[in-house]
Amino acid sequence: MNEIPSWWLILSGIFFVLNIIWFAILSIVMLKLVSVVSGLQPEIRSLSERVKTLVDKVEDLAVTVKETVADVGSKTKGVVGSVELVAQTASRQFERFSPLVIGALSLLRVMRAVGDMRGGHDHPRDEKPKKKSKKGLLHSLIG
Repeated sequence: MNEIPSWWLILSGIFFVLNIIWFAILSIVMLKLVSVVSGLQPEIRSLSERVKTLVDKVEDLAVTVKETVADVGSKTKGVVGSVELVAQTASRQFERFSPLVIGALSLLRVMRAVGDMRGGHDHPRDEKPKKKSKKGLLHSLIG
């Protein structure tokens, strides 16, 4: 029969010894990992509970914000409606009294022109331009 070479037996023996050492190292590492993971489990549970609590709070906050936005939106619509109503009322009042205001201003201009003619003043266009005075809106409308 054929004999197995001695170098092959030595090489196989070295491989088996190294394999046993490697298996022992992996077993020790696995035991360490199991102890680390079992130590982390309570912290992971605590962290997951805190995350769940935060998610619940965020959902409650989102619902509250949604309700607040809806409430503010409805109040804003009410305020805009009131402002529109006030603007319409003011424009109606202005339309009602605008002929009187325009008539009064026209009357004041006519009275001033008559007073200037009686007083012998030159026509305002013949005068040299004066510096603008800061007399007010009513004076600028009539003069």
